[in-house]
Amino acid sequence: MREKEEKHMSTNLSGNTYVFCKSFQHNEKQRLAFDHLAQKTFGGLSFESWYKQGYWNDGCVPYALFDGDKVVSGLLATHFNFTIKGEQKRYVQLGTVMTDSAYRKQGLSRIIMEKVLEDCQGSCDGVFLLANDSVLDFYPKFGFIAESEYRFSTPISPKTGRVEKLDMKNSAHKALLVDKIKHSNPYSLIRMTDSSGIPMFHCTMFLSDCIYYLPDYDAVAVAEHEGGTLLLMDVFCDGNQPLADIISILAQPDTTRATLGFTPEDTHGFTVSLSQEENTTLFVLKGKDNLFSKHQAMFPLLCRT
Repeated sequence: MREKEEKHMSTNLSGNTYVFCKSFQHNEKQRLAFDHLAQKTFGGLSFESWYKQGYWNDGCVPYALFDGDKVVSGLLATHFNFTIKGEQKRYVQLGTVMTDSAYRKQGLSRIIMEKVLEDCQGSCDGVFLLANDSVLDFYPKFGFIAESEYRFSTPISPKTGRVEKLDMKNSAHKALLVDKIKHSNPYSLIRMTDSSGIPMFHCTMFLSDCIYYLPDYDAVAVAEHEGGTLLLMDVFCDGNQPLADIISILAQPDTTRATLGFTPEDTHGFTVSLSQEENTTLFVLKGKDNLFSKHQAMFPLLCRT
């Protein structure tokens, strides 16, 4: 009974009445209203194809305030199961934080943030988000502290090996990718375990042209090539082969350096540097787990919303 009340609850603010809802992704009308605000706010960002392909699972929870049938403020709270230094952890990422331009400066985002953090109190080990420069003063009001992230890179020499590009319009190729993601990245300090929803959002949309299969290693890699640099966003396999071999096989003839989109558990041979991702600052909720206070690390690129 309490869950139903939380999903549909009216709140009054400045003389206006809004209806708060959460976990409504299977309600088409409400989901499309949420999607409409996301497209309007983030330049065409849409979750509809991701949902229809079956990858928007219950671990990605939408929160929103409705004015009638219209979503006027909302966010996604994504629950991740991580293995960090051998320990099982449950983290929540807050992303797609948005308020309709006609409804800003009314405290609507505050209402949603308070409800999300209330839900997170006893249900997770850590809470994090990635904020753009325009809202850096907003999140500390809720107990978040800014932390630095670090990137790891290494010089490489290309190596001959079999590399097959996967087609994200091919159901068998997508099934292979999902299966490998569930086995996680064995080389990463922060390993996603059975958390394929958000990685598949990236891989079926923005990164659909960047998925490779290495049959000799039974490994799937998500990688981009730019000039002489290979950006290895993630790799999924059993880990029985050296990471350096996988990187070298993915390299093109002119590749001289590789940068990782995750933190390697074994940092030998890597150079570490402060991440300088434009318009992006990591915030971690105070009082919860904070890996970044003791380690030079980054959250994997494929787990970001």
